[in-house]
Amino acid sequence: PAAEGAPPAILLAPTDLSELSRVGVRYALNLARALGAEVTVYHVVDQGDLMESPNSVLERYQLALARFLNDHFSDLTPWLKVREKLEIGRPAENIVERARKEGSDLIVMSTHGRTGLARALRGSVAEDVLRHSPFPVLLCNPHSLPDGSRPSELRFRRILVPTDGSEASAAAIPLVEEFGQWGEVEAILLHVAAVYPDPLGYPVATILPTSEDAAQVVEQFANRFDRAKVKVRTRVAFGLPETQIVQAAIAEGADLVAMTTHGRTGFARFLLGSVTEYVLRAS
Repeated sequence: PAAEGAPPAILLAPTDLSELSRVGVRYALNLARALGAEVTVYHVVDQGDLMESPNSVLERYQLALARFLNDHFSDLTPWLKVREKLEIGRPAENIVERARKEGSDLIVMSTHGRTGLARALRGSVAEDVLRHSPFPVLLCNPHSLPDGSRPSELRFRRILVPTDGSEASAAAIPLVEEFGQWGEVEAILLHVAAVYPDPLGYPVATILPTSEDAAQVVEQFANRFDRAKVKVRTRVAFGLPETQIVQAAIAEGADLVAMTTHGRTGFARFLLGSVTEYVLRAS
């Protein structure tokens, strides 16, 4: 919640008006209500899809955006300051630029969770935003839980916070502590000592890590938290970082995974991959 006299938080909720994107918009609106924040629901018409004049496209999509909000979120919008914004452009680029223009504190959106060839051919707007945004991004899994249900409430009671021991991973700490203002929040701090299998199936690493090394890394990370704001617990694992993070999230019943991305693009990302993007697709 905003401190007394402080300006309200500003959330940006991009949507492609699809059923899957509704989850991200609902999270944004619920979060805005809980925080007393303002929210902009934002749709970008991909300029590559234009088949008619820009004016007629904007007019048609403006009606579609208004109908989208009215049909699916009329239970929330009367209680919030909601702006509707529509532009023509390149979705990921425009989302980041819109966040800059509005001074957004958080971008909240769904990811379609594509994998394999579909993702390679079509890319992912969510992943592009994640790589280029200078603002925190909350990405929501729009798919139902294994039993077919959906979360009944917006909650961030148990947060998994992976760290590789770098200064970059510590950038998530202030955000996790802010969630502590909501009440009983536990942060599970995870360090994965990376061990990669070779083609013959034997575990290899540049320097084989020990349990003591891994425990030291995660304890140093834990000492950077304000224990008055959030309860902290630590755990370590060995193996591929991306798979161990997902497995730990499942084992802990985490409501949220809070982690940073190194923001690699182009050939470096192709060669090295991204732990964050793997977790995003597999979560």
